[in-house]
Amino acid sequence: MKHYSGRPLRCIEQFLNQFQPLFSKTQMHGLRQLVQAMFFDYKRLSLSAASKRADCDYQRLQYFFSESAWDIDALNTMRIKIIQNQKTTRATIKGVMAIDDIWVGLDGQLFIVDYKSTSKEEEVSIDADWQISYKRQMEIYQWLFRRNGFNVSST
Repeated sequence: MKHYSGRPLRCIEQFLNQFQPLFSKTQMHGLRQLVQAMFFDYKRLSLSAASKRADCDYQRLQYFFSESAWDIDALNTMRIKIIQNQKTTRATIKGVMAIDDIWVGLDGQLFIVDYKSTSKEEEVSIDADWQISYKRQMEIYQWLFRRNGFNVSST
């Protein structure tokens, strides 16, 4: 079953075009398919599932990851340039803060979210001694947003 067919949205295309000098034509096609797959398979369970959901060529995506030669330094330089050129993400004299995710409730209240992964057999909780830093991190983010006038959930 096809879920999507066509090119990425214009804003995504404009973003991806900034990386064109760093990739060959074949690599750019793979990058476009990868980004498209990530948008249309929000769970991102596997490359195979993402390629099916976005109607992309799995082999091309696999090649993009495993065989494509990337210049990591050039990619990082371009990524930082993009971040610095965006008003909402550039560093200022006041600093910069990166948050994993912010959910907005129907009433406009913000939920500050951070995703962590772990591999353990017991039930996952936030109550272990070594996990207190995760809780403090979220509390600091909540405090910063409240201090800047946002309605932030305590959850």
